[in-house]
Amino acid sequence: MTTSKSLPHHHTLVIIAHPNKKSFSHKIVRSIIDYYESEWLSYDLLDLYDQPQWFLQLNEINKPLNDDLIDHMQSLIKRANEIIFCFPLWRFDCPAILKNRMEVNLTSWFAYRYRPGKLFPKKLLTDKCVRVFVIAWWPTWAYSILWWFIAFLWYIGRINYVWMKLRSRTIFPDMNYYKTTESRQWMIEKVKKIIKVS
Repeated sequence: MTTSKSLPHHHTLVIIAHPNKKSFSHKIVRSIIDYYESEWLSYDLLDLYDQPQWFLQLNEINKPLNDDLIDHMQSLIKRANEIIFCFPLWRFDCPAILKNRMEVNLTSWFAYRYRPGKLFPKKLLTDKCVRVFVIAWWPTWAYSILWWFIAFLWYIGRINYVWMKLRSRTIFPDMNYYKTTESRQWMIEKVKKIIKVS
């Protein structure tokens, strides 16, 4: 976890879910951090593989068992007004480690509260916004068909359903085609434009 000096009222939590620190996902995150530091913006960096957390464990009345990391993870979320997720697309979804982190830490009465007779819960983290950067390998045309399914999972099932507003979602397909640093530079430039704080 790293924090730079900050401008008032802007703090970002950057979450990376990729086990290979030499991956392009990590390069994207590095470019984000470089930008925030150059602009003296406040951030926290959370590499899920650097700070493992056990799977969700419930007792006999379906209450989560004690987990020393939950308070820490929830404090990172509380502090941020923007959360950036960066991950590879595996089996049409994010890595299991990220799904588990959401299940464990976005708890009832923290991220949402169920209401009798209502289809959707009351959202408790509505002051948060989200950006999603996804690395993928299939060709561009395939994701023009599949993106609705991916977006449904993330927007309806994970972000808007329980807590936050989706500010942007960006998918970089054809990664088997863009293999060199030079061929991927346009992706880095696109990320910088998207995260730019006015």
